[in-house]
Amino acid sequence: MPEASSYMMPKSLRSLLVTIICHCNPANPLQLFEDFKEYMIEDFVHRGNSVEKSLKLCINDIRTQIQQDGLDFYHLLPFPNFEDISDHENNLVNCTVNSNNLLWNDLNSDQLLAGDAILNSVLGLNSQKCFYLDGPGGSGKTFLYRALIQKVNLIDKKTLIVAWTGIAATLLPGGMTCHSAFSLPLDLSSVKFPRLTQAKKEFLKSIDLLIWDEAPMAPGTALEIVALIFQALIGV
Repeated sequence: MPEASSYMMPKSLRSLLVTIICHCNPANPLQLFEDFKEYMIEDFVHRGNSVEKSLKLCINDIRTQIQQDGLDFYHLLPFPNFEDISDHENNLVNCTVNSNNLLWNDLNSDQLLAGDAILNSVLGLNSQKCFYLDGPGGSGKTFLYRALIQKVNLIDKKTLIVAWTGIAATLLPGGMTCHSAFSLPLDLSSVKFPRLTQAKKEFLKSIDLLIWDEAPMAPGTALEIVALIFQALIGV
């Protein structure tokens, strides 16, 4: 890292840090970040962002890269109070839209039927809380997810988007792996209930809509653990 920081661009330096953290097991990854953060935020600072904002963007970029490898960011880089640092910039979809360009306005009749039912549930107007959307590739499931994310964000509700694999998680805005979102270990047989920080518990309790893309790809054990997490959080 010392030599690389003298010639690498900030984005490449962040990628190098991710490689070291994920595959080289450094003794103190947080200290490694602290030692070279000034070099890794230069591109964000040059775009006119404050140092504080640039640090947030830097952490989010590192976080995204780690999650795309299917690894647990919170375990590899245990920033204190990470949700406070990031302002949920990746977990909570933050988009400003005009009512005239809502994706919701372009839903077909079948998509709108499903979308209305889910939205009514978020608003407390529908007793059903769990929905399963199925359909062949190209039938518009992803478009409906995007429309729901946009619509729910517009009414000041919070959305968490997860998928089992890192690749699938990148297909939706703000997507993250289930391992990262719920602090799941790589070996699910080794735990019945994951260790959750207080910040993570509060974050999960604040969610109004959870979208789990490609849910059938996940093992049943993962679904059972996540169900237990939410049951514990709401006291069921």
